[in-house]
Amino acid sequence: MEAKVRIAEAKREAEGKKKKVGPVAKSNVLFEVKPFDSETDLDAVAAKIFAEIVMDGLLWKTEYKKDPVAFGIYKLIIGCTIEDEKVSSDDL
Repeated sequence: MEAKVRIAEAKREAEGKKKKVGPVAKSNVLFEVKPFDSETDLDAVAAKIFAEIVMDGLLWKTEYKKDPVAFGIYKLIIGCTIEDEKVSSDDL
């Protein structure tokens, strides 16, 4: 009788150890989006990125930055946080 109880306790302990999940690995990624010409509306491009690229494990930053490149052309710098197991930067 005691042997059955000990075996049952050992099984419960083993199941408890299996259920423990470690920390979730996350990465911060910055993208530089460069337009073809100075006429491209980068605010509209950023809004489109936020609205259309939606995945489980992807969190877009709420702010973006426009940096000058040359001759009145700006590039869009936009960031996101991804969970490494769910999303790859290649997918984006």
